[in-house]
Formats: sequence, structure tokens, C-alpha cells
Amino acid sequence: MLRRKFIKILAVALFATMAVLYRPASSEAAEDWNFALLLPLTGPFASWAEGVQFAVHWAAEEANKAGGIDGRMVKITDYDTALDPATAVARINEAMREHTIILGPFASGIVSATMPAVQRAGAFAYVANSGEQAVERFRPHLFNLWTDFGEAVEKTMAGYVKLNPDVKSIAVIYNPMDEFWVRFAKFQENSGNSLGLKVHPLIEIGQGASAAAAATKAMSYNADAYFVTGLNQDMIDSLLELGRRGVTDQRRIMFYPLADDPAFAEVAQNVVDGAYVWNVFNRFNDNPRWTAFTADYQAAHDGLDPGLLTIPYIDAVSFVRQAIEQNGLTGDADKRQDEWAKIIKFMAGTENFPGVTQSYNVIDYQMHGPAYLMQFDKNGKLGLVEEYQ
Repeated sequence: MLRRKFIKILAVALFATMAVLYRPASSEAAEDWNFALLLPLTGPFASWAEGVQFAVHWAAEEANKAGGIDGRMVKITDYDTALDPATAVARINEAMREHTIILGPFASGIVSATMPAVQRAGAFAYVANSGEQAVERFRPHLFNLWTDFGEAVEKTMAGYVKLNPDVKSIAVIYNPMDEFWVRFAKFQENSGNSLGLKVHPLIEIGQGASAAAAATKAMSYNADAYFVTGLNQDMIDSLLELGRRGVTDQRRIMFYPLADDPAFAEVAQNVVDGAYVWNVFNRFNDNPRWTAFTADYQAAHDGLDPGLLTIPYIDAVSFVRQAIEQNGLTGDADKRQDEWAKIIKFMAGTENFPGVTQSYNVIDYQMHGPAYLMQFDKNGKLGLVEEYQ
């Protein structure tokens, strides 16, 4: 009898211990909001990630100066994914245990590696730099902070050809290290075909393929224009190597959106005059919030302008604010599953969302907005050429 009673007491104690061990992290309710931010703060994307980190912390501080979100201050906890899939999976699991709001991760390969865990947990993440394939595969558990790239490539390539009617054939150079860039190359190939251009076989750069070899191959096609996608160094090296092989008219070269980056312009300023950039965000506007952010960013970065990636992450904090305030979210760990479900439902679609530089429509967890064609001047400054709705 005593033995049976002892076993019963032991079982109850064990159950209570397990409940404590597996209880969700302590409640955020009635305390500060604490958002998780997952970025590759080390590795080849670190310079882009630092700009994003600055933008998110700035947006949190902006909210706090206005009284916080739903009356509570906002804090940001940074997680370094190191652009490594295994590290990123560990960080996302840690973030989901501690946070209701998850911003990131960043980079398509890392999104693909981490989203199965988010999906299994029933969680939700605001991601950028993710190819449409990842959005299709993992919706409704992620929201893509980029606008639709397929639409943007079609619009900007059509605009480019209209402005440069002598362009009849193109060569596409891309770095295959990220599925994001592979998709861009395919978009450009498809759009070129749709426009009736001769599209030469795609050319890889990086991952063991030198810019010199890529430029030599591109020049062998005798193309009228060259579209380049990859790391900043890939684009700069391709620009230089094409120039050494006779491409002196830089309007024959078009880069993808992340060439809209002060680090790129600073290095390429003497050789980039006339080159184009197709884009999905427009930082050349007079929105007071963007003007204030630009001033603060320049003050913290020796006068450099903010890069393109800062824009969607400022807007991410605004999306989060709407989700919290319009759904009565608390951040309470005991309510996390229910609140993730509310965010998923809320983020499915909206019209005329007021971003920091432009307005968006959201359809099925994907932003849709204008596309932009931009061009560098002789001083390496990028300017807006045309906007396409």
C-alpha cells in the first residue's frame, strides 16, 4: 500500500517537473514587446545585414518615442544566423521559444532551411530576400517583405528596351549561390524571350567561376546588353571585366536591386556612369519618415545613404504594429499558438498599406507594388528614371 502511494506521488511529481520543463517561455504580457530579429550578421551578407539591423532598431525606437505599440515599449533581440543553415535552424527554434513576433530570417537558402521548423510549430515569420518558390511552399507561415519580382522584372525590362531600342540581344550573368538570384536570372530570361529579344545561355559567376571567365563568355555572344545579379563584388568585378573587354557604354549593363547600396556605389563610382538598376523600392521620395531615417542613418554611417534592404524591414515593424493593435495580441507565451494563428489570418491580404517609401497591396502573403528603373550618374549616384505601376 505504501509502495503504491509512493509511486503515485512520484508520478505526480514527475508530471509536474515535465510541465515546468516544457512550459513556454515566460509571458511578455504587461512587459515590453520583445521581437526576434534573425540576420546573417557574420558572413558574406554581413554588410547588408548591418543596415537592416539599424533599420529595425530605428523603427522600434520610433515606435517607442510615440508611446510604444499598444502602450508597451518595443525591444529587439538579435540572432546571428551566420548565413549557415544549421546555425539558422537553431536560432529560429530559440526565437520561437522566446518570441511571438519573428522578423527574418534573411536570404533565400536560410529561409528554405528554417521555414519547415516554423511550419511545424504553427508559427509565423516576416522574411525578406526570399524567392517566390519559398513563399509558395511555406505560406501561410511566412510573409514576404519583397514585392513580386516576376512582375518587377517584366516591367523594368520592357521599360529598359523602350529607352534603348537598339538592344536586341542580352546576356545574363548570375551567382547561383542563392536560389533568389537563380530566380532573377530565370525571370530575365523569360522576360527577354517575351519581349522578342535573343537571350543567350545563362552565365554563372562566383562559386569557382571568375568574373573574367564570365565576361569573356558574355562577350563571345556579342550581346547588346548584360544583366548582372549576385554579391556586390560579383557585380563590380563583372563591370570591370566587361569594361576591359570593350564594353565602354555602361547603359549596356543592368544590375539587380541590391546594387542600390552605398557600398556598391562607393567602390564602383568611377566606372558605373550610365549603368541601370531595376528595383522594387524607391528611396528617392519625400516621405517624412524616410527623410528622418535617412538623416539618422547618414549620421551613424559617415554620410552614407541607407541601402535598399532597410526599407522593407522598417515596413515590417509597421506591419507588426497593425497585427498587434488590430488583433489584440498580448505576446503572452501561453497564448502564442492562438496569436500566431491570428497573425496568419491578418497578414493574408490588405490594400494600400502605407509603407515608408511607397504603398503596397498584399495578396496571399505577397506584397505587390510599383517597379522602378534607375540609373547611375558619373558620380556614382543613383537616380530614378521611370516608375511602373
